Amino acid sequence: MAGYGHWHLNLDSMSGTMMGMGTALGMSSTTGFHANTQGLKPGETHMLIALLIGNGHAQHNLAVDSQVKVF
Repeated sequence: MAGYGHWHLNLDSMSGTMMGMGTALGMSSTTGFHANTQGLKPGETHMLIALLIGNGHAQHNLAVDSQVKVF
């Protein structure tokens, strides 16, 4: 993503302060990322959201994200 920024991986939300950083599992500028699900309970449904963020930690004019629901 050189020249575009990096990405944040959020859990369930990308709204609020700093695009939902309170729900962030982490951030990366590479193609791989390892997250941990500690604290999530069996049977819960969650949304994993990968959000492209600019180099200055600001969201792009048009949100660029991808979402996956996990059970």
